[in-house]
Amino acid sequence: MAYQNLLNISFTKEEALQLTGAIETIEKIVNQKGIELTPIQRQGFGRVCNRRFRWIKKAANFMKANPYLTAIPVSIEEFSDDIETEEVLMPAINSLEPVLQKLIDMHLLIGSDLYHNSLIYYRNIKAASGSNIAGANFVYQELKESIHELPGSIEKIAKQNKTGKFKKELTYTVVLQ
Repeated sequence: MAYQNLLNISFTKEEALQLTGAIETIEKIVNQKGIELTPIQRQGFGRVCNRRFRWIKKAANFMKANPYLTAIPVSIEEFSDDIETEEVLMPAINSLEPVLQKLIDMHLLIGSDLYHNSLIYYRNIKAASGSNIAGANFVYQELKESIHELPGSIEKIAKQNKTGKFKKELTYTVVLQ
């Protein structure tokens, strides 16, 4: 019985070029203006949600209407520029997050399919090598050497279990920043 793929999709060359071009365009704009915080630095800041942003815009309107009440360290002009920038960033992030999550999900499923099918091939070639089928031993030896380099390889997991049996456990952690 053939292994059922978790995800059966493909991209045309044109689609791949469009995807790459769109990402390059976004990267070019963001890299010219953006800053990259470390994970520790990110912990010190909160993200502005829609409700909080409405409150911020209300405060900005009052600042503009009553500049004499604005605290000295706050520049109304810079504050207005920041609001305009946030009005560009927020919809862009809201649009890109679900797209990024779909890409990550597709990557996980395709990667799982690829790894699973490669393991099936490896086990088959191992059996063929044990049966002295022509050409199988060379392929088996090449794959055997490189499978030990993989993090979480079947052989490493089996040795850690000390049973010699593979116990299938899939755990995925996705972090969106």
